[in-house]
Amino acid sequence: MAYRLQQWPERHRTLLGVIFLLVIATVLFGMMRLHPTWVAYDEARTDHARVEKKLEESQWPRDSERMRKLLDSYLVTLNGRKGGDQGLKKDVTDAMKKATSMFEVQIKKEYGVSPEDSGIVNFMEKASQIEYKDQFNRLYTELEGKGVRLEQPVFGMDESTSEPFKYQMRLKLWTVEALASLVLKNNLRFIRESGASSRNRNNPSMITVLPMRAYVIDKNDKAPYLLEFPVRMEIQGSMANFANFVNALQEEGVFLPMSQMEMRTVLPNLRQPPKANQDDEMVLQNVVVTVVCSAFFRPQGEAIKMEVKQKREMLPRGA
Repeated sequence: MAYRLQQWPERHRTLLGVIFLLVIATVLFGMMRLHPTWVAYDEARTDHARVEKKLEESQWPRDSERMRKLLDSYLVTLNGRKGGDQGLKKDVTDAMKKATSMFEVQIKKEYGVSPEDSGIVNFMEKASQIEYKDQFNRLYTELEGKGVRLEQPVFGMDESTSEPFKYQMRLKLWTVEALASLVLKNNLRFIRESGASSRNRNNPSMITVLPMRAYVIDKNDKAPYLLEFPVRMEIQGSMANFANFVNALQEEGVFLPMSQMEMRTVLPNLRQPPKANQDDEMVLQNVVVTVVCSAFFRPQGEAIKMEVKQKREMLPRGA
């Protein structure tokens, strides 16, 4: 055989060598490239069979036309229809706007630089310690004149309080101001510390600013999309007035939802026991209620990046 190959013309021997190399290259290519592709194809085919079996066992239609109609109906639910319902997506947007627009007017008034500017970015970046101190002193004086005493051991803040983000301090005070206004407007009273009478002006009122809560969509997000500012209060009054207060927490232009509530009745005055109603039942009208209500704020713009530097431990409700 060697003798015969040697008798071949040199061009033929070269061509044979090239063909031999091509065969080896094809085998190597198949082993290195095509084999993984085949394995991937085999896995995809197995997955497809598994999905097919799962679909057969489920209630989902396998007809593409029916699936398309089902998808269309879901899209209508999500995006709404022209001249009809506005859709779930718009409902969520409106709910978020309602929840976070509590202080829009105040922020725009103080920090907006033009009629079109909401002032939120300016507010987050430029709110200062001096502004907070002035706001605290005004709130303290106003509430003091109405019989509500804010003291640091109970309230959790005073004029010297300093936190990394000044706009958050201002939002906390605005939340307290709004809630205190609703409490007094509905003829309720703040309980004093240590169960003291509400008429004892030396004891601080039971109103406490709780730690801010930051919400993220994904645990790896570098900044929150929503901030919550909870406030705990202990108030007293008639059941009817408390019911009016609860309704006022979400009236037009207000969103201060209640997340926690603990209610107890006030012991009757034995010298003047409560009168029985028409069913001969003793009704205790006055109640003492501990509530936690919150305002919400949605950070915007570049200033949101400031949140990355602040790491707060998420506390359970009521902590």
